[in-house]
Amino acid sequence: MKNNSQCIRTSKAITNALISLLKEKPFEKITVQDILDRTPVTRATFYSHFHDKYEIIEKLQEHFFSVCEDVRNELKHASPTQAQAIIKKSVEVNRDLVETLLKVRTEQIDLREFLISDLTEQYLEPAPQENISVNPYVEARIYSQARLEAYLSFLYNDNFDYSIDYMNYIYLSVSLKLLKLSDDQETIDFLKRKLNL
Repeated sequence: MKNNSQCIRTSKAITNALISLLKEKPFEKITVQDILDRTPVTRATFYSHFHDKYEIIEKLQEHFFSVCEDVRNELKHASPTQAQAIIKKSVEVNRDLVETLLKVRTEQIDLREFLISDLTEQYLEPAPQENISVNPYVEARIYSQARLEAYLSFLYNDNFDYSIDYMNYIYLSVSLKLLKLSDDQETIDFLKRKLNL
């Protein structure tokens, strides 16, 4: 048991060293030696835990996917007020993880693209056949990018409004801009009334 907890602490120290380095320089410029310089582990110990720096990031991404799945399951049974609290807590708890993953883009790691693809899939999944638009994939991608930008706004703004009303405001505003229509408050209020939002 002691061995296992030591193993977990070592993996965490290595991971934290990489996260710390990513605040200072791009992933491409970080070496295993840089990571070793930040931790009290030897090269042999590093390689007994991770194959390379890419594996560390892949493990972080897997952890994030698991967190997303847990949050999605919580949201399925949540009221709007509970959903707002769940999203806010998730953003606060996972801020460093998301910021770290957004700084890395490799063939295996591209959090922004993963989130857009995942949201696109969610958008298309439940649509009844009769509600499918002329180009549902394009519609879904636009929706997904708007949702992602809203999520990223949560990350970088501690005073962000997490309410469903504000989310609806963002979606309506983006939609109006895409249609090259005015996104003034009067137009948005009119659409909210029409759409029962």
